[in-house]
Amino acid sequence: MMSLLFSLADAKAWERFYEYKTALVCPKEFAKELREFIDARAYLPVVGRIAAGEPFPFPRKAIISKLSTQKKRTVYIYPRAENIVLKFLTYLLLRRYDSIFADNLYSFRPGRTAKDAFRMLLRTPGIGQMYSYKADVHNYFNSVPVEKLLPMLEVILCPQAGSCQKPCGDEASCQQNTDINGILRFAQDEEHELSKGRKNSDTEPDGILRFAQDDKPEGDMFVASDPALYQFLRELLTEPRVLYEGEEVTEEKGIMAGTPLASFYANVYLKDLDFYFQERKVPYIRYSDDIILFGRTREEVEGYADIVRGHLAKLGLGINPEKEEFRGPEEGFVFLGFSYRDGVVDIAPVTVRKLKKKMWRKTRALRRWRLRNGAEGEAAAKAFLRVFRRKLFEGAKDSDLTWSRWFFSVINTDESLREIDHYAQECVRYLVSGKRTKARFNVRYHIMKELGYKSLVHAYYSFRKEVQDEAP
Repeated sequence: MMSLLFSLADAKAWERFYEYKTALVCPKEFAKELREFIDARAYLPVVGRIAAGEPFPFPRKAIISKLSTQKKRTVYIYPRAENIVLKFLTYLLLRRYDSIFADNLYSFRPGRTAKDAFRMLLRTPGIGQMYSYKADVHNYFNSVPVEKLLPMLEVILCPQAGSCQKPCGDEASCQQNTDINGILRFAQDEEHELSKGRKNSDTEPDGILRFAQDDKPEGDMFVASDPALYQFLRELLTEPRVLYEGEEVTEEKGIMAGTPLASFYANVYLKDLDFYFQERKVPYIRYSDDIILFGRTREEVEGYADIVRGHLAKLGLGINPEKEEFRGPEEGFVFLGFSYRDGVVDIAPVTVRKLKKKMWRKTRALRRWRLRNGAEGEAAAKAFLRVFRRKLFEGAKDSDLTWSRWFFSVINTDESLREIDHYAQECVRYLVSGKRTKARFNVRYHIMKELGYKSLVHAYYSFRKEVQDEAP
């Protein structure tokens, strides 16, 4: 099988990628950007430079604030065209090599979501009577030692021992040389034809079809040897230079949080730990850097925790002590935005707190806007409701469902929804009345509805009725 790098120049594969991305609830501006990028075949110059062995642009380092906290996180961002190409490559990688991962890994995998992970836990017999251990890998993405990751990637991409130790130009050791030249020739031909206006956007690229993976769908479980891809990934990972505040600096950056390929690397780096617990039939789920496992006794769970800590230590990683916790059966467990206790599934308290903090920040901002501009309280309230109606009911950035329906399909109580509804109403009353005394209750419920208020509790029961009506 040819290198996965060939698909980077395959127009049909790009169309499948576009269909996948736009099938999600993604921003219209991103869908438009991707459509224009594909129609212009703007990926071809990037592919040509990769095939020619030209240095990849350095990523830009950015330090951003985490939402609802004072903490900072470091992310890395490649230039626009290169970033889109890497997103496409990650899409292909996660599909071709999905079969190498354990069943208990749920992050960044085709057809799997955080909801699926939580539902799997709920289906575990006796989960309500078990002890749990939850851990978060500290600064996972930017802490992975590249020198430890590379041998793992080599085993996956170069099953033949030593096949990636020599340059691909050595034809005696690596037949990828012909493949890379083929990619380069095709990319150059396509770019040349496009520049002369001879290529119709609907025309199939005949040259690439001899090498593309159309005979192997992205979801196929076949695992291919790909030394050329390994060499490319190795060059990205071992490049120490980044751009920071306009200057070129050198640093250890791990697998670079914020870059598309980091998701594949994150799945690979801890896959042996995943298989350890799968082979022993231990209830265990990993979602990137979040881990939860269960046992019949506290002692059993503590033993598993020691294994997790020991494995991470060998890999140069550690646990975030603020997010490590043991729980007994009577306490239930919290994972990936959901909580479980005594058969009740709800939105996790921390998720509710974060949403309420966002509501209060927006309320304060709109209150200042109202006073500064002499605006009516109703105008500020309408703006508040528009923002959170979009967030809760009308869609998120790059997820498959709206916020509300994401949770509605898993929870079996309205407790947290009532808390959020009450808080949203308090924010609206404050914006309209400008008071936090009893006078705020002069803003009646029917007034809030006229301003655009929509109840999560009402929407939840409407959703449940809709599901019941659709059931056979």
